[in-house]
Formats: sequence, structure tokens, C-alpha cells
Amino acid sequence: MISLTDDSLTSKQILIRIILVWLGWRVLLQLLVWLAPLLLPYQPSFPYFQSVEESGLSRAIYSWANFDGVHYLTIARDGYLLINLVQAFFPIYPLLIRLFSNYLNPILIGLIISNFSLIGTLFFGFKLAKKMFSQSAAVHFVLVLLTFPTSFYLGSVYNESLFLMLVLAGWYYLIKKKTISGLLMGLSSGVRLVGLALVPAIFSRWILETKNQGLTFRQFVQKKIINNLNFLIGLLVGLFVFGAFIYFLWQNYSDPFYFFSVQSRFGAGRQTNLILLPQTFYRSIKILLTARPFDWKYFSYAQDLLLSTIFLAGLIASWKKVKIEYAIFSLLAYLMPTFTGNLSSMPRYVLVMFPIFMWWGQIISTKPVWRVIYYSFSLVLLGINTMLFVQGYWVA
Repeated sequence: MISLTDDSLTSKQILIRIILVWLGWRVLLQLLVWLAPLLLPYQPSFPYFQSVEESGLSRAIYSWANFDGVHYLTIARDGYLLINLVQAFFPIYPLLIRLFSNYLNPILIGLIISNFSLIGTLFFGFKLAKKMFSQSAAVHFVLVLLTFPTSFYLGSVYNESLFLMLVLAGWYYLIKKKTISGLLMGLSSGVRLVGLALVPAIFSRWILETKNQGLTFRQFVQKKIINNLNFLIGLLVGLFVFGAFIYFLWQNYSDPFYFFSVQSRFGAGRQTNLILLPQTFYRSIKILLTARPFDWKYFSYAQDLLLSTIFLAGLIASWKKVKIEYAIFSLLAYLMPTFTGNLSSMPRYVLVMFPIFMWWGQIISTKPVWRVIYYSFSLVLLGINTMLFVQGYWVA
């Protein structure tokens, strides 16, 4: 039995069952990879695709490194100075690939890191969702995340699963008052920029508690800052990686925020000046109304707008259903990518909004009809998106 519904399960039993669920998900995705060539021609539409084709692996394996995976592998091999565009990607994930690439093919190393991180994500997410809502909600968090239309990125040569594992483990250990929590959260900012959103999210909780308790600023410092000094030291140590990265960019490109400045060179209408959310939605709606032909690229435009709208609605609906720190993290995680004026890649970026997945898991755990609708709809999109991705078509 691989059921996670038994409330008496030990941590070891939960982990074993999660591994079995992950294995079933992994087998399903690999079946889609083998099916994809029968339905879609292979048409790689990303730069440097030859580098993965020349990896010595079969297409069923190297296709998991399509699109951004190529950039992570390039950084792991050559660093940041020899190739353009790679400066947009943060260092911890490709450095981990580089660390072990002398022992195994870098693509396989990336897949191992991502999939082990995904197991960690599911484990800590299950524990956190159970504390936040219920055992049933925790079970559906695992299933909702794995069946999400772009969940295949969590098992690809991408950094989303590593980021999520650090964030979820950090938050879980923060609840447990473990010193390591601050370090894990700080390190997440060296994986993805949105890791910085954890800082205002945590401080918002402390400030709200201070207000509710009627504490002065001095009392706030004494009670919150001093009492959480080990956490804050760990957080600062973890943030050192982010600081080192922007110092490196400043020294080599005279721009500490070059990771943002380079975004416009990726195309897709991204801009480096601040674009507010209403204008970003307006642009996406305009694209849908004017873009032709109705092909797989149009499908991705429609999916960008659909899932962005759904998650915006989820943010609003769940605002008072989750803790304020989780709500603020989700809000910032949602808004930060939209400031480039484009909803492109939002179906992937929303994967890190774990509070929304937990809240939705709680909703469908009590509403069987919604559960059937969600899983049916999401699994169909997951199948389509996975086959598009491995065949070289842009998804997110």
C-alpha cells in the first residue's frame, strides 16, 4: 500500500510512500516521452540544442534538459563569462551539477539533483500542509503538485524543485525552532531570486505579532530579533551566496543586477523597466486576440493567461485562509515575474507558490466533484505539456 492517509505514519513511512508516489509519477512521464514522437515531430526551438543532442545519451533522457536546462549545463561546464544570457540564472543549482559532473554525465547529475529535491519537496510539503490544514490536505498537496500541468519541470534539469525543497524545509524547521532553518531559507536566494521574498514574509509575521501584543520597537527588537538571532545569522550566511553573485556581476558587467538587465534579450516581449500587473494582463489578452496562427505557440499563450488568472484568483481567495507570511510570499512570488511585462513562463513560475497548492489541496479534499474536475483537467494538460517540452516546443 502507498496510501498517505494514515494519520499514524512515522516520518520514515511517509518518506517511503512519497518515494513510491514519485516513482509512479516518474514512470508516467517517461511513458509520455516515449509516446511523444508518435504524435509530434521533434522540432527543438531553443538555442544550443545541439549541446544536449551531443551528450551521448538517448533523446528520452537528454530531452529533460531542453530549454533552460541547456543554460544550467553551460554554466556548470564553462561558468558565466563565455556565453551570453546565462547570467540570468542563479549559481547554486549549476554549481552542484559541476561539483559532481566528473563522476557522471552532467545531464544525469542534474536529473538526480532535481528528483531527489522533488522527493524532499513532497516530504517537507506534506509535513507542512498537515500542520497548516489536515492529513487529507497534505495528501492532496502531494497529488495536486505532481499532477499540475507543468509539474514535469520539477523532475527536469531545472532548479524549481531544489528551490522548493530549501524553502519548505526551511519553513518546516522554523516551526520546529531548528537553527538550520535560516540557512536553508537564505540559500534559496542563491537558487532563484524569489527566495528574497522570504525575508519580508517572515518579518511581516513578526511585525504583526508585535502589533497585536502592543510591543514597542525596542521590545520588538528584544523579543523577535534577539530571540531569533540564530535564525537570522543562518539567514545572513545563506544570503551570502546571493550577495557574492551580484558582486560577481558588478565586477564583470558593471551591473550588480545584470541577471535582470539581461532578461530583455530572451525575447518574448520581456522588459527591464517596471510594468504593473494590469498592463501585463492587458498585453497578454491583446496577444491572444491578435496572434495567429492557432498553433502550439498560441496554445502556450492561452495557457499563460489561463493559469496566471487562476493563480491570481487563488491568491485572493486564499489570502485569509493561510498564514500571513505564506500569503505574502505567494504574492511576491506571483508579482516578481510579471514586472517584466509578460506572463510568459508563469505556468512554471507559479510552481513555487506552495501555499496555494496546499490551500487547494484542502479545498478538493472535501469536495469530490471539484477533485475529479481538477485532476482530469490537469492531467490532460500535463500530458500535452510534457510531450511538447521533450519534443522541443516552448511551454513555459
